[in-house]
Amino acid sequence: MRLCLKLWLHAPPPSTAAFLWPVLIALMIDQLTLAYNVSLVATGRVSGFSLVISIANSVGVPAGYFLLRAGKPGTWVLWAVVAGTVLAGCGRLWFARLHATISIPNWLSNVLFPAGLSVLGSTATSLAIIHSFHDGIVRFCLILVVNCAVVCLVVWFFGATKEQRSKLRTLATSELVRLSSKPAAHARGVAGGTL
Repeated sequence: MRLCLKLWLHAPPPSTAAFLWPVLIALMIDQLTLAYNVSLVATGRVSGFSLVISIANSVGVPAGYFLLRAGKPGTWVLWAVVAGTVLAGCGRLWFARLHATISIPNWLSNVLFPAGLSVLGSTATSLAIIHSFHDGIVRFCLILVVNCAVVCLVVWFFGATKEQRSKLRTLATSELVRLSSKPAAHARGVAGGTL
């Protein structure tokens, strides 16, 4: 986190990382259920859904105000926003189950489980790299590459069905064949044109 902040801000203000963690967590939680907005809007029954989500997303601000009035540190405001994001996610899931007949157990196994594995795998590998390498661009690049590999492996083994993996294999094979045949076809075209 410190390296990213230094690359971005050069001299980050104190407590920047403490404020950044809740924001990142809230964004990750929000992304887990954000796709259900489209399916719920498609059902046409959006008034109750919109009201609940708006209240849940807004509850962090007044809660943060009361936390600050009680003498709590500023990061508590962001944690109140995280709590509101969790409430909004739960509201999306409830309305998706109610109106769009989307199964919560399917969401748990198809979305939350692979996402949790990705976060745990990325965190473990990032911590191993952070403790093994000194600050610098090499460590930053290693974290990026290894995190991408971990996420791809988790999605391949836990986030994709057998049919989806088969389609991806077919796509990759066809692209490799297409790319490998282009230079040969181009050389034949050049050779045929010179004769």
